[in-house]
Amino acid sequence: MYQYLECYRHIHCFLDNDAAGKEATEFLHKLFEYRVTDESFRYADYKDINDYLMNKKTEQQDVAQKQ
Repeated sequence: MYQYLECYRHIHCFLDNDAAGKEATEFLHKLFEYRVTDESFRYADYKDINDYLMNKKTEQQDVAQKQ
C-alpha cells in the first residue's frame, strides 16, 4: 500500500482521533516525513471526520428549518 503514496508530494491524513489514528499518522510521518500533514486538528472535538461532517450537516438542517 505504501508504494501508492510514494508519488504524492503532499499526504493529508484525515484519520480518526483515537490512539490507532494517531499511531497511523505517526507511522506515515516516519515513512514520508515532511510530506505528511495531520489534518485531524480540523475535527479535534469529534471521533472522526465522518462524525464531524454528520454533525455539521445536522446543524445546517436545523438552521434551515428555523428559517
